[in-house]
Amino acid sequence: MGKFPERFINLCLKNGVGIFNILPCENELRASLVVSDYRYIRDVARRAGVKLRIIKKHGFPFILRKHRHRYGLLLGSVLAMIIIMVMQNFVWSVEINGVKTLSRAEIRDSLRSAGIYEGVFKNSVDIHRIERSIQLEYEKIGWMSVNIIGTRAEIEIKEKDSVPKSEYSDKFFNIFADKDGIVKSINVKRGTAMVKAGSGVSKGQILVAGTYENAFGATHFVDAEADIIAETCYQSSFYIPKETEIIRPVDFKRRYALGFFGLDIPITFGKSYGDFSLLNQHYSLKIGREVVPVTLSREQITIFDKTVREITEAEAKTILCEKLALYKLFKFSDVKSYTEIQEFTSEDRGYILTAQHKCIEEIGVKENLVVN
Repeated sequence: MGKFPERFINLCLKNGVGIFNILPCENELRASLVVSDYRYIRDVARRAGVKLRIIKKHGFPFILRKHRHRYGLLLGSVLAMIIIMVMQNFVWSVEINGVKTLSRAEIRDSLRSAGIYEGVFKNSVDIHRIERSIQLEYEKIGWMSVNIIGTRAEIEIKEKDSVPKSEYSDKFFNIFADKDGIVKSINVKRGTAMVKAGSGVSKGQILVAGTYENAFGATHFVDAEADIIAETCYQSSFYIPKETEIIRPVDFKRRYALGFFGLDIPITFGKSYGDFSLLNQHYSLKIGREVVPVTLSREQITIFDKTVREITEAEAKTILCEKLALYKLFKFSDVKSYTEIQEFTSEDRGYILTAQHKCIEEIGVKENLVVN
């Protein structure tokens, strides 16, 4: 406060006293300055004819002075600073970038085996050895780089580009039977047929040779190409015991744990269970882009009750037919057509469903023709 605040500002600037955040108010002028300049400003204020009044003090020195008798807080702050400084020497998180077809989980396990994981001491990481080890383990990796940035390890991976299969090839192939059967039709596009319609063939027998003779009797090698349709036979059996164990969920439990650098500390405890299934979920703590080495793990436990009861013949037929339908779904996915004969029998300890199938399908498979 005073009559000449402008003179006060000019004297401050002339004497090198830094004031900022200047705000004119009624009958006074408010401003801020650093603590070290306060002892110089009193003489300037006396010469300018103004009075000084401290409105507010803020900053670390004042906070420290205010809590100077709270030794626990001071000790905790010092310990926190030491812990943070020590933790800067460890890897907090591992990020894997550039993966397209490879498994991130498998690569993460391989990196751990090679020596880089959450909680590892940064100076103990041999980057060049890790890069060589991973590239030797995975043929699909064409290039990789391990970069440690602060407390984060970034793994950059470039997978090899797949070479497109050429439409033309200088290799020669024969066509062999991949299963036993009776040839129903054969349509040769390239090569020489070694069997004809109605011929019985066995697995591994040559059906079309990758050679042909021209009009002058000279032999030429080719990539054999043909459509060979045959009748094949399959027999399958499915069994179910008369006394069957019935499993049903009866209860659900959850357990939580805090993880620090891979070490899990249980938050909730539970007794051991008999028959159960376990689902683990992990959540990482992030501050911006940085992953803090603290995780929350949740275990979802499903508890089951097992009872044994005798199933009826009708129930057995339904279950066995479902198994047969699943078998046909995968076994005959490429079959053109088939016929089926089923036989259901009951024994002392269980039921059996036997099925015979006659299929119409392609049986030719190519193999390299070795030319000496």
